[in-house]
Amino acid sequence: MDTIKEYLYSTYHLWLKEIEDNKFLVGITSYITEDMREMNNINLIEIGAQLLEGDFFGCIENSEEVYELAMPLDGEIIDVNPKVEKELSLLEDNPLDIWLIKIKITNEDQVYDLLNEIEYNNFII
Repeated sequence: MDTIKEYLYSTYHLWLKEIEDNKFLVGITSYITEDMREMNNINLIEIGAQLLEGDFFGCIENSEEVYELAMPLDGEIIDVNPKVEKELSLLEDNPLDIWLIKIKITNEDQVYDLLNEIEYNNFII
């Protein structure tokens, strides 16, 4: 698979960026930060978890609601960003700069179901 240079997006309001063959950084889009307004807490799954697309890998909480974070592709959690839980405000400032998890995907074909920026923007309208 060719290395993807741009962000890809899932319908779960997550961005993905390929960093190596079949390894991706995953973060949230501004759609979530704007919807949540203020984020009080984030919980992320542990490294090594094997998840299927749609399984929850964590959640973001504010005083009124909990937003479940759904895995965008089948894969293994190979790293979790330790800064996020300590400095949650980083996500509010610019969510495209802060990754939550690194994954190694197990089904390369699923990448083709992700959206480019134009498709994602049309999806959220």
